[in-house]
Amino acid sequence: MRWFRKMVGKSKNIHAFTLVELMIVLVIVGILAAVAIPIYRGYVKRAMASEARAGLGTVRTGLRVVMAETNSYDGIFGTGATIAPGVADNIPGIDPLDLDGTYFDHVDYEISNVDDATFLLTCTGIPSSGQGDHEGDANGISITMDENGNITGP
Repeated sequence: MRWFRKMVGKSKNIHAFTLVELMIVLVIVGILAAVAIPIYRGYVKRAMASEARAGLGTVRTGLRVVMAETNSYDGIFGTGATIAPGVADNIPGIDPLDLDGTYFDHVDYEISNVDDATFLLTCTGIPSSGQGDHEGDANGISITMDENGNITGP
């Protein structure tokens, strides 16, 4: 029984972590952060690209309605036109607020190379685009879509 009291008495004196134990924990947390942060950033960029693709799809749908009504894409813009910024203001049936998302605003969308059968849509983030804490997050990200829905960009 003495040995039990002796063991219990010794264990009461241990109250803290050693410096080596704390350093090992910090190294492990640092390694995990170094791996996790770039992966998280990649997911955020994919979310931005997804929002831009959805907006481009909205504009493309509006332009397809124009094509169905006028039998030409350049019916409301003129051949070779470039419409930017505020592209949605020029397409019947699209409210500019439909294109205001978390990362991109309606002023980020542009229509170019318009002729009777083709067009090119571009969404490019600028420093002032986006809402709240995400304003400017998509700065420099650019995605394009043609009349067939072919997308280029991140």
